[in-house]
Amino acid sequence: MGPLISVLFMIFIADTFAESVLWLRNGNSIAQTIDWVMGLGFAQSLISAFGIVLAVPITSGLAALAARAQRGGVAHD
Repeated sequence: MGPLISVLFMIFIADTFAESVLWLRNGNSIAQTIDWVMGLGFAQSLISAFGIVLAVPITSGLAALAARAQRGGVAHD
């Protein structure tokens, strides 16, 4: 999960920089650019982080179920 969060952070930084340049080139003020671009970037990162946090345990659980089914039944401890 750590590398996924690192990639998410790099995407956030790259996207925020590029979008900020576009907003400033369109004549928006610095305050408005920071407010909108950072707000949208934060929301996007938060939603992506929830997806990563949910995807890892769900995938692990499904893989465990598939391994148990392939082995031929319920494991006895």
